[in-house]
This record gives sequence, structure tokens and C-alpha cells, in this order.
Amino acid sequence: MLYRRLATAALLLALGCGQRDGSCDPGKSYTCYSGPSGTIGVGECRAGSYLCSSAAKPQPCSGEVAPSAELCDGRDNDCNGSVDEGVTNACGGCAPLLRQPGDSCASCGKYVCQTKETVGCQAGQANNCGACGVPDVQGLGQSCTGPDGCPGKTACSPDAGALAACSAPKRNNCGACGAPDVQGLGGSCTSSGCPGTFACSDAGTGAVCVSTQLNNCGACGQPNEPDGDSDGRGDPCDNCPSTPNPTQADGDSDGKGDACDNCPSASNSSQADSDGDGQGDACDNCPAASNPSQSDLDSDGKGDACDVCPAIADPAQTDSDSDGKGDLCDILISELAAAGPAGNNDELVELYNGTPSAVDISGLKLQYRAVAGASYSTVATVPPNTSMPARGYYLVVSGGDAGYSGSTSPDLVRTNSSDAGIGLQLAATGGHLRLGLPGIASSPDAGALVLDTLGWGAAIGAEGTPVAAPTFSAGESLERKANASSTAASMESGADALSGNNRDSDDNLQDFVVRGARQPQNRLSPSEP
Repeated sequence: MLYRRLATAALLLALGCGQRDGSCDPGKSYTCYSGPSGTIGVGECRAGSYLCSSAAKPQPCSGEVAPSAELCDGRDNDCNGSVDEGVTNACGGCAPLLRQPGDSCASCGKYVCQTKETVGCQAGQANNCGACGVPDVQGLGQSCTGPDGCPGKTACSPDAGALAACSAPKRNNCGACGAPDVQGLGGSCTSSGCPGTFACSDAGTGAVCVSTQLNNCGACGQPNEPDGDSDGRGDPCDNCPSTPNPTQADGDSDGKGDACDNCPSASNSSQADSDGDGQGDACDNCPAASNPSQSDLDSDGKGDACDVCPAIADPAQTDSDSDGKGDLCDILISELAAAGPAGNNDELVELYNGTPSAVDISGLKLQYRAVAGASYSTVATVPPNTSMPARGYYLVVSGGDAGYSGSTSPDLVRTNSSDAGIGLQLAATGGHLRLGLPGIASSPDAGALVLDTLGWGAAIGAEGTPVAAPTFSAGESLERKANASSTAASMESGADALSGNNRDSDDNLQDFVVRGARQPQNRLSPSEP
């Protein structure tokens, strides 16, 4: 310490200290320090300096660090040669401790320092009754019988020091062990309309009304009536005497119990069922067509068995062309080219609306399946807010490199954003093209969600027999007939050229012809017929 003070004095002399009377040499720098003697250079304390002004007056001291209150920061703030003295916690850290070392904690333990900032419980040893520092109590948990004859177990005494007497419940006023007394015994009561008296239940934990019994038709104290369906309800008062229905539920109040009512939600006392499917005419969504399950895929109130468009809701059941298929789902594939003069990607698919009304086709999907493929993949989806005109067309083509080369403008161009050369990707030698409703999946068996399927070449899943694959690369295409007698010649330039494409016998071979030169149409094309 003496050496440090001598060194400090030497430093002050070397720098040149100002005069005691406040005068100094103008322009000269002086050392300054306001802390106690002997603290310069100790801990955080440092001397400062000041500059003498032109008027020979000292300027304010700058850069000085004097002693300050000690903080818990790993530094000697008060410059006494010690660090963090008097401000640390009991574990040597800075944070307040929630518990102090040595305090008691659970399981007969004591708190000990874990780190400078935390304490933890160091468990001790408790006996089997939770007492600290005494031996285990023997014989706990053995069966015993209490004064009321109720079974119990030996248990720890309250002070956990010795074996307690048998711990067992008492009996209530009905003889049940451990249950509260039952109130109201002996009072009058009524059970199922018959008078009686309250008595202990079989378990002894409650009161039950003991009375004369109702017979199976609700009469007190009378013998039971015949019960043919063994449902506990006598035949003279059973609303379903041949079908068990113990609750006698009759939701439509027509006198026929729900269990045997062929229309339990609609009154039909006559039980009329014209189609014999077990569903009464009053509630049958297809009263003239058998449909026991009442399946209604589109939830339009018309059962699938008689719905002209089972997958699209159409309560009006509009079928303008009387072909058995409702207008909302009467959209067909009318022309197909799986390749063309410009190459394999020169593809087109034309759709036809054979009804006299415009139809919203938003979300309809075109799906492709290889000749022997296990499932379909979606190759195009009609955008939202798309309508096909009455007796009109919709044209989908492939885009990208060597894509569609026709002069008729497409309504939808199918391209892949990652490769402009990929379009519909139909195989020219054979395959399946399917038109489906928005919810259609990839399974070949998609049921009512399939609107139309065209198979060509060696397709195994065509409608009826597949059509032979034409020479697509030469500009040929497959076109749906206008009627049963249509031919390639009549469709190209003959009597049926402007008669539409509404032939649909569900047999591709009978419904399509091979055109020598494809002639696609779009939504702007004239309606046909």
C-alpha cells in the first residue's frame, strides 16, 4: 500500500499540480482527484485531469472515478481493496434467495446452496408414517374389523409414532358401512302411480318407494296382460304389439310406435309404402323407387335412386332433354385429341352442354388414367365462376412447347408452371379421360361424381367398349355423335354437322366417331342444335 501511495505522489509531481490558491499556468494540464487519500488506483478509482485557462484558472476536473457504494457486480466500487463485501447473499450471489440455507423443507430435508443464486431441498429420511428421524411403524395395512362390524385397515397414529387402532367406518340406519343415515324412512310415497312407503334400498344407502306393482298395461295390483313381443308392454296397450318397444315412443303421434312405424317422423297411420322398401310414402324421398337407405348424396331432398342428378343439389329435378340426366350434370365430353400435327402435346378436350339452359361448371375436373392404370390423376380444373352456354361448348387445351395448334381459341389452357412443355399428358395410343364433379377423388369407382368417361385404344375402364385410337398426329380426333344414326361423314359435313353432340348410350364405341380433321368449338361458338 505504501508503494502505491509513493507512486501516486510521484505521478502528481510529474504532471504538475496547480497552486493552492487556485492559480495555475495557462494552457498547462494538471492531475485532479477528490477521493480519500490512498484510493487512487485501488479498485475502480482513477485520477482525472484539468486544463488551466488563459486566465490562469483551473477548468473542471475530467475523467475522475471516486469511490462509490459497493454493488454486487464483481468490482471494487468503494476502492477499499475488497470486492462485493457486504452485498452478497448467503450463497455468495447477488439475487435475493426465496429460502435460506439451513431452513427446513419437505421429506425431512434442509435447504442448501445449489448455485450462488439458488437453493434446493436436500431430502432427509422419513419413516413409513412420514415422521422424521424415527423407525418405521410395523403392521400397517392389515385387515381388521371395527366396533360396528365394518371392515377396516390398521393405520398410522396421528403423531405417526405408533400403530393406531383399527380404522373402520360405522353403519348407518340402514346397516350400510360408511354411509350417512337415510332420511324419510317409513313415509308415504307413490311409485308408477301406485301408493307405497319409503324403505331402505338393497344397498342401504338410500330410500326406495315400496308399493303395489303396475301390470304391463299400467294398472296397479292387476295381473299382466299377454305380451307377444316380450317388451314388458301388454298387447292391449302396446302400439307395436309385434315389435319390442318398451318406451312406446311415437314421435309423430299417429298411434303407430316408432319401433314399427315405417315413417316415424311423419304421421302415416295407414303405413302406405308404394315401393315396398320399408320407408313409408309420407317420408320416402323416392316413394316410387325402392331405396331403403334413403341415400341422398347431394342433400336436395330427392333420393339417389330417383334423382336425375344425384351429386348436385337440384330440388326442381330439371331434365330439359328428358334423357334421365338432370341439366346440372348433363355435361359430356364431345371431342378429344390426345396428340396432333404439332406433336404429342398438341392436345384438346371439348365439352358439350346439351341442355337448353346455361350451366355453372365451376370446379369440374378432367382426370386421366393410363390404359391399365390403377387410379386417375386430375389434369385440369375449371376455374370458379365459369358457365357453359345452353347447347354450347367449352374447350380445354395443352399449352407450352408444341402445345395446342388449333385456330379456335381455348377457354382453358393447361400448362405446368415448372415446365412449359407439360400439358394434359394424354397417351395417343390409349387411355381414359374422365369428367367429374368437384369432389371427385382418384379411385376408378367414383360413383355419382362421374359425369362422363371416354376410353380409347386398349382402355380397360371405358363406358362399354372403348373406341379404337385414331391417328391423332394426322389431325384426327374422336367426336361424340349427335344421335344414334350419326356417322363420321354426317358429323363432319352432313346432316348432323350442326346437331350438337348429345348421343350418350354409355357405350363409347357406339357414341363416338373418328373425325378425319378435328374441329374444336369453344364458349363463343354458335350453339347446337
